[in-house]
Amino acid sequence: MIIDDLHTLQRVYQALQLNGVVRSKSEFSRRFLGCHASYLRSMWSRQRRPSPNVMAHLEWVLQREVSSYSSNPHLGYGYAVSLNAAYECLVQQLSDVRGQRLTLAALSSIVPDNDNKGSPPNSSAFATSSRPAR
Repeated sequence: MIIDDLHTLQRVYQALQLNGVVRSKSEFSRRFLGCHASYLRSMWSRQRRPSPNVMAHLEWVLQREVSSYSSNPHLGYGYAVSLNAAYECLVQQLSDVRGQRLTLAALSSIVPDNDNKGSPPNSSAFATSSRPAR
């Protein structure tokens, strides 16, 4: 299973835009990612993976937005269709981003760091003795 934060960003952006929470990639980059206005477009065109700090910031902002929406006295009423849809969208995106980050954290804790490039884990166990042969 390949976890791709860039596609997660794109999905979150599209869901928020569809529900009227953001109007553009520039607004999403600034408001939800805490980055320059061209961040999402640049990352997408270069096919680069966003940093863990950006994903953490996204989670934090989504949580803040959910809290803000939940304090709106009109939330839950039938006449507030757009507000209710945007709130549900934010809750779903927050859940998805949290799940994504937890999965990545779990995977990184079980995947060994492979700096040795094919060397045995403890190469000293395979070293030849420095004593001369008798």
